[in-house]
Amino acid sequence: KDFKKSEKYYKKAIEILQNIKDEYRLSVVLNNLGDLYKNTKRFSLAKKFIQRALDLYEKNDFLWGISAANANLGEIAFKENRYITAMNYLIKAENIADTNMLPNLQRFIYDIKSKLYVKTGEAQAAIDYLKKYIQINDKMLNEDRNRKFAEMQTKYETERKDAAIKISKLNLNRQHLISRIFFGGFLIVLIIVSLLYSRYRLKKRANAELSQINHDLNTAKQEIEEKNLHITDSIVYSKRIQNAILPTSREMRKSLKDHFVIYRPKDIVSGDFYWLYSDENCMILAVVDCTG
Repeated sequence: KDFKKSEKYYKKAIEILQNIKDEYRLSVVLNNLGDLYKNTKRFSLAKKFIQRALDLYEKNDFLWGISAANANLGEIAFKENRYITAMNYLIKAENIADTNMLPNLQRFIYDIKSKLYVKTGEAQAAIDYLKKYIQINDKMLNEDRNRKFAEMQTKYETERKDAAIKISKLNLNRQHLISRIFFGGFLIVLIIVSLLYSRYRLKKRANAELSQINHDLNTAKQEIEEKNLHITDSIVYSKRIQNAILPTSREMRKSLKDHFVIYRPKDIVSGDFYWLYSDENCMILAVVDCTG
């Protein structure tokens, strides 16, 4: 346990309660802090704070507190081997606890007194108080078990009644729920069918439009291919004409003994051509650029 943190908060609480003059809560906190010091074997501090608590308990005639403080002081005296002092405190505590039927304190006091009588060599008294301790401890355990059982039984009965009410309500609303589910399901199916039919119509329309587009594309493609064929035929015919005006290899060798010709049209018909004319008196050789 974090005793230092507990000590800090107890002291802070004591300061606040002293300022607001709340003696009842102040006495409880003083006793708790003394009990903390007792459990950590700081007996001098424990006695100091428990005695302050006892003074306030007695001032305000708070019997449970008077008994508890005397019991704590008796336990401290017992642990310090001050057996006569311990017995005096415990007798005061026991008288109040027995008179006012304070079982938690009775159990605590009987346990300490049983151990005290063992230390003082009073075996029979030790046995008697051990029996009283066992008796009240069993009684408190039984009462605690009975209380828990009663709580569980009450909880069970409450839950059972709640469950019965819920089942009754479910039975009353079952038919309405079934009807709603049926009509809701029918509505959902109707919506799904409508959506599927609408989608089918849209798909059919899209397929028809796509088919028409494909037909138009095929028609346009055929027209373009036919035009390209005509154009290609025209170009091929033009090449024939162009080749007809070009000088032959024989004509070139006749006029030019050492020569070569590089003539490589980019397309079917060249934009350039060469031309040769020769007779006994002259020779004309022309290289013509027709592209501009």
